[in-house]
Amino acid sequence: DALREGARLWQEYQQALAEYLRMLSTAACNALDRLRDQLLGGAQVPDLRGLYDLWVDCGETAYGGMLAGAEFAACFARLVNALSAFKLHTRRMIDAGLDAMHLPTAQALGTMQEREAGMRRELRAARARQQEDRETLLRLQRELEALRPAATEPASTQPGRAGK
Repeated sequence: DALREGARLWQEYQQALAEYLRMLSTAACNALDRLRDQLLGGAQVPDLRGLYDLWVDCGETAYGGMLAGAEFAACFARLVNALSAFKLHTRRMIDAGLDAMHLPTAQALGTMQEREAGMRRELRAARARQQEDRETLLRLQRELEALRPAATEPASTQPGRAGK
């Protein structure tokens, strides 16, 4: 059943591709017709570079005309949709086979990659917090060291405590 569906989707893609290639071939023939008409109409072609430039102009005009048409847009949409449908079906078939063999599917691998990326973000944030904590601890240690001599002085030498 899944294989028949895959074959049907592949055939749809092949038909859409054949239609697309026919349109490209028609555009190429139109470009050649334009080139012939230009040359027979007296277009001045002083050298091979001029012939090349004329050929490019004719090709761009023919191809641009094809691209501007609704027929091409519909054809290209069918081609993209047919290929997308075939690829999705193929991916699902592969995932079903992997699942049957108890191997990770593309979806499972994607989920694992998302989790891994999240864990990396969390690790970076934890390292940044750890660095901030380390800097705070060092600052507090320096403050403590600065206060330690005052705390170890006898009470009589400490300001405000004389004679009490």
